[in-house]
Amino acid sequence: MNELIVDLNSDGDSRLKLKAIDKLKELYTELSNEMQEYVLQTALTTTISSLESLPRFGSLSPYQLYVKAIDQGLIKPLRQDARISEDILTECKNIFLAVPPSVQARVLLK
Repeated sequence: MNELIVDLNSDGDSRLKLKAIDKLKELYTELSNEMQEYVLQTALTTTISSLESLPRFGSLSPYQLYVKAIDQGLIKPLRQDARISEDILTECKNIFLAVPPSVQARVLLK
C-alpha cells in the first residue's frame, strides 16, 4: 500500500493520482465477495455517520444533500408510481433517516 500517492494541487485539495486509484481497484478486486461487501458496507456506514459533522459547501450541508438524494432516489419513485399519500412518504423518509447508519447503508447497497 506504500504506492498510495497524494498530490496537493494549488487549491490545497488532495487528489489521488491515477496510479493509486488503479492500485486500490486491484486490491479491492482481489478481495473475496464477502470482504468486498464488508468494505462497501463499512465505507458507506462511516460516510453516513459523518455527514452531519462535515462543513457546509455552498447553500446545503452534506447532510442536507444526503436527505435530498434519499428523497429523489428512494421516495420520488414511490411518489410517482405507487399512489402513496405525501404524508406517508414523508414519514417513510423520516423513519429511514432515523435508523442507524449501518441499516441505511445496507438498504442503499441492496
